[in-house]
Amino acid sequence: MPLAAAGIVAGVLILQALLGLLLTSAWAVFTSSVGLQPFPVLGFIENDVIRIVVFGVGVWLSLKYAAPLAIAHTWLRSIGRGVIAALFGALAVLAAGIVWSVLAAVNVSSYPFGYSLDPSINADALPNNLFAVAETTVSSLVEWLPLVVLVTLVAKIWLARQTAVEVTDPASRAASPAVH
Repeated sequence: MPLAAAGIVAGVLILQALLGLLLTSAWAVFTSSVGLQPFPVLGFIENDVIRIVVFGVGVWLSLKYAAPLAIAHTWLRSIGRGVIAALFGALAVLAAGIVWSVLAAVNVSSYPFGYSLDPSINADALPNNLFAVAETTVSSLVEWLPLVVLVTLVAKIWLARQTAVEVTDPASRAASPAVH
């Protein structure tokens, strides 16, 4: 169930980002006097899809290990589980962004006759990259928190219905062996 909930969150966000990309590209084509512009698919994959997948992994880890859903939880507690899952998703985006920023800040110094094998960290770019990561983390949490809470509430309803069907369905009781 946690994997399905995280998959639904990631799927909805990817579809939303893809629709936004298509509409933005169509708007640029129709309003540009230059004509057809290159389709920004690589930027879409780098900026949106990777961030959404990392966020979905954080939501899944939260719903699987840190704050699993249960039928016995009240509605308020289920909403809290959704908020915790969104926080885990944002923390996953933050961790992946920090790793990506540090890797992007590493550069190899060039010399007149080739490249040095002594990599260095570009100290000028790192603070800007880390600020952008913090901004992306906060925007991911604020934008996607309602969706995650909604999906956790739907998952709670689904779990309750599945349990009710298993309890009231005599065929499911006859199929499972009784334990005494």
